[in-house]
Amino acid sequence: MPMSADTAEDPVALAKEFLEADLSSRPGGGSKELSVLTTGGSGFDRTNGSWTFVESPSVRIKVSTTQQRVVAMDNLAVSPREVAVEDANGRTRSPEEMRGMVVQVPVEVARDRGVEYANRHIGKETMGGLSISADGLVSRGSRFVYRFAWRTTLDEDGVAFGMETVSVEIDPTSGEVLRFRNLVSKVDEDQPIAIEATRCRRIVESDLGHLEGFKVTQMVLVSLLEEDSTSVPAWAVGYEFVGPMGRRPGACYVHAMTGKLLK
Repeated sequence: MPMSADTAEDPVALAKEFLEADLSSRPGGGSKELSVLTTGGSGFDRTNGSWTFVESPSVRIKVSTTQQRVVAMDNLAVSPREVAVEDANGRTRSPEEMRGMVVQVPVEVARDRGVEYANRHIGKETMGGLSISADGLVSRGSRFVYRFAWRTTLDEDGVAFGMETVSVEIDPTSGEVLRFRNLVSKVDEDQPIAIEATRCRRIVESDLGHLEGFKVTQMVLVSLLEEDSTSVPAWAVGYEFVGPMGRRPGACYVHAMTGKLLK
């Protein structure tokens, strides 16, 4: 969802605008809550740049002050129901039994709510260009959540120029939105690069090809942000290999100008 010009450079205002579009879908959300939003911790990472938490007792919003947008939301008012692995008699519950104790919202309903939430904050047009990458119930130890995620579509060689990912988690008992994440990393169209995808693949295979079962699965051209507000074009490379516990994923970056492997 685009932010208006008058909210520029004010993380609290950005967070309020985000929540104002969403008050009807979260418990406890109202004008009183908006009035008690305060800034919390801050930090920096190479995807979002500089960021600040904006918080109230029931919500935590992560605002990228570099990108001037909300990149994450955690609903603190709702927590997924925890199910003990053992019952009162010491019998170990099966995963199916544990799921049955918490799932009251059908997956189709949860998916519709996730899509509606993503459309509200990302926009239908942007969402229409993404491919679904996660869809359904996932276990978090003794808790379960519905997780729906979308990402930029890769070509047949696993290559994409720029990346956007969106994820929404839904409580399977109440149907409330628990978490929202939105990562955007793109390289300016005018940004020249010296290392094309084919050469990037060779660089990674040369350095990591000794790993058993090694295979490059994706290469996405992104922009890694620096604390001085500059950016570095790089290939975000995903790969798989066989480790002691079976097949595992891995990731690294390759500088798109120098070819240096950034692990």
